[in-house]
Amino acid sequence: MKKLFLFSKGFLLLCLFVTHFSSAQTVNTDYATQINNTFQNLDKTKIPHKLLIDYAMEFAELSAYNGTLTTDNLVHRGTYAEIYNTLLMARVQTNVAGLVNPTTFKTNWDNLRQKNKIVVSGLYYKYNQFKSNASPNFVTITNNKLYDKYVNGVWQNPYDEKQVFAVTTPLLKYNSLSMEVQLPSALWYTNQSSSVQSIAVDFNDGLGYQTLAFGQIKTVSYAQPGVKEWKYKLTLTNNQVLYSHSKIQIDAEVPPTNSNTALQRTINQPCTVNQFGIDQVEFYGTRQYLGQANSATLEIDYANTNGCGTITKPLIVVEGFDSGLLGIENVLGENALSDFLRQVNQNSGLELPSQINTYDIIYVNWNQGKDYL
Repeated sequence: MKKLFLFSKGFLLLCLFVTHFSSAQTVNTDYATQINNTFQNLDKTKIPHKLLIDYAMEFAELSAYNGTLTTDNLVHRGTYAEIYNTLLMARVQTNVAGLVNPTTFKTNWDNLRQKNKIVVSGLYYKYNQFKSNASPNFVTITNNKLYDKYVNGVWQNPYDEKQVFAVTTPLLKYNSLSMEVQLPSALWYTNQSSSVQSIAVDFNDGLGYQTLAFGQIKTVSYAQPGVKEWKYKLTLTNNQVLYSHSKIQIDAEVPPTNSNTALQRTINQPCTVNQFGIDQVEFYGTRQYLGQANSATLEIDYANTNGCGTITKPLIVVEGFDSGLLGIENVLGENALSDFLRQVNQNSGLELPSQINTYDIIYVNWNQGKDYL
């Protein structure tokens, strides 16, 4: 039964794909009509978790994210959304715990993202799937419609229980060796809240798994940049342990030893430099665009060897507007003074004045693609 049904779903999807390109402006409901027609006679209240994967238009293979780590089941934001949307499509009843519409799902995450902090999101769901021998042993198929089967008045359960666990970051690249990490309770989606004992994360920083309570902020630091694999461990109340993993590229310079750190300042605060001798100054526009006052960050490399000083010989470098793809977490966006200086050191053909080291270099970072000041 299952092979036949999967073939019919695949054939239907192919037809919808062709229809989409022949009439791009038309919302096609053929899949919903067909799938509901096939399943209309099943008693949906008998599906234990109200999620049936055979009913879904599958964006992701949920069985690949069953709590076992493999080289093929790394989770990034795109695959995470596909997993979530597959669960949405698997609903046979609307009141499934934790599931919200896709727009709310995206907005919830976007609203909680912050500068210099990585806010992760995760899900753990139990769902159901037809047993491999469901037909004819546990369901009946007549005229391409499914019916519950009873033997001597006893309902035959055709459903296996499955589970899916996935956690990931909202971005793939972070331009600093240190960060705060948080898993807010609002970004944890599950229909098994009473079964969750704890969540822990191995940040690939040499400290092993660290328990991460909902809302708790963890400070994570790396000695060296590189691609870091984050492993997430979910421990259930029955002591079963499930795993998920994601990767993030830490792209940052290693600061010199015996150097002080300094926070980014506003234009009215006294000069102070960071580990690299750079003064970061943030200022805000005086007018709003689309209801928001935009901002930019100046990175100033003073010619004065003591770090801070008076700007007497400015060389102003203005970056192109960022696309915003690196996210709000990366304060300086896709380009920074360090990138410019790297190009200078590599003699990349930039037309620059001689003795550039005698200039106060002012690098202007437009924050996250905001283009009105």
